[in-house]
Amino acid sequence: MTDLLKNKWLIGGIIIYLAAFAILFQSKFFPVEETLSALVIIGFFFSTVAWIATKRAKILEFSIDPTTKEMLVLAGYIVFLFLYLIFGVSFINDLLPSGWTENPQIFFVVGIVRKLLIFVVLPFILFGKLFGYAAKDFGFRKEAVTEFFKSHLPVVLAVSVLMLLFQYFIGNGAAPVRNGEFSSLQILSAVPLSLIVLFFEVGLVKEFFYRVVLQSRIAAFFKSEVAGIVVMSIVFAISHAPGMVFRQAGVVDGLDELPNPWEAIAYTISTISLISIMFGIIWVRTRNLFALMFIHAAIDLLPNLSEFIRVWKL
Repeated sequence: MTDLLKNKWLIGGIIIYLAAFAILFQSKFFPVEETLSALVIIGFFFSTVAWIATKRAKILEFSIDPTTKEMLVLAGYIVFLFLYLIFGVSFINDLLPSGWTENPQIFFVVGIVRKLLIFVVLPFILFGKLFGYAAKDFGFRKEAVTEFFKSHLPVVLAVSVLMLLFQYFIGNGAAPVRNGEFSSLQILSAVPLSLIVLFFEVGLVKEFFYRVVLQSRIAAFFKSEVAGIVVMSIVFAISHAPGMVFRQAGVVDGLDELPNPWEAIAYTISTISLISIMFGIIWVRTRNLFALMFIHAAIDLLPNLSEFIRVWKL
């Protein structure tokens, strides 16, 4: 524990977090209580649950040794990703046929395909072809499915169930469900379908890129799991800022419809990075992509359920 508190990566992460909190403390749109609650509930409680629930988890074989060239390619792809999130999403939307953008179901599917291409297919091809990685080097291995139902099941169930309860009783995104805006039949039919979609839309998309591709390489290159978790969590958090600034994605979180870019970045670092740290811990202690995919889908289930029901008219 003493060595951990002296870790330069952890200290740097704490400094960045405090700077983000200081920015938000002066914001008229930002409720300070929300960040403090996120720090306690997600940052400490859920990360502790993840750590305890993986105490007896089998760590699957996963070994990479990235070169400097590979890290430069990774850095370049991160720059490309941010440019895409800032400019590319709107640019592509403008190119789509009006029939697609005006049809919520078609637009929903297009959005999923676009995410899979940018966050999964392209990195898989790029790093696979350039550096000779096979599917197992990206977390796609039979043992992950087997261990999912064995030593990794405790963390899957513990985090998923506790987070669902937290979302239902406290989360802003679950308010329509909590307030009874949908019938029991709508919810019962939407939950399994939405969970399957989210397993790929957020589970595969985010866990593949941020944990398997990004965190694993940073940790291996700098020979520090803490470095992998800290850097990955900051990148993961900031990647959500463009949506808040340009596509009003922050409304559900209580931010102004068009927040200041610095406030949006500070907000993501002070809140979203915390959940990413929890995922980072689970990845380090299991190396199971499928376990992370299911947990992430379960966490995003209630906040996305209302939109899923409305889009598919369930």
